[in-house]
Amino acid sequence: APNYSPQDPQVLQLAAQLGCHDDAGLGFAGEALKSLGHVTDDARLVAAAAVGAPASAVWPTANRAIYVPFVIVEQVTVVKLWMYNGLAAANGNIDIGIYNATSLSLLVSSGAVATAGTGVVQDFDVTDTALPPGRYYLAASLSSGTDATLRWAPVVIFEALPIATEAAAHPLPATATPVAPAASAYVPLMGLSLRTQV
Repeated sequence: APNYSPQDPQVLQLAAQLGCHDDAGLGFAGEALKSLGHVTDDARLVAAAAVGAPASAVWPTANRAIYVPFVIVEQVTVVKLWMYNGLAAANGNIDIGIYNATSLSLLVSSGAVATAGTGVVQDFDVTDTALPPGRYYLAASLSSGTDATLRWAPVVIFEALPIATEAAAHPLPATATPVAPAASAYVPLMGLSLRTQV
């Protein structure tokens, strides 16, 4: 996959679409484009344009899990997970965790925790978990279909990346059974806090 400089037009375009304008945001955009190295340049640009800024929206369906892929290139330790809650009143539980993308086994999760706060990042302390280089899913499931998160609503990027969902998956199952989403374009704004191993 090609490397992208912070001033590459594609990086600047994706960063602008995501609302990320500082050095960290430009770095994230560059890595995101690099991770799409198997996709053509035109497809990457279309995907970037389709994402737009995140906005608050209710969870697609109660108890649905959403699996978002990510890649680790050097060993790290996960110390926290987080979700950016949306603007609807919190009224359910969330479970957020990490799966091995090959075995589909759950490596660590928050367990079912009440959602708390609107328009804020909710942190979840988890057992410190070492992740060697490899492919993973960051997954979340909400027990309520009226709870909300900030989310992106892409269309093309669903075709370019193996984002997946699973029904009746709250709390998160020990082994994921992800399927390609039929229609819902919902990518929650969530992430993980790391401690790098040196």
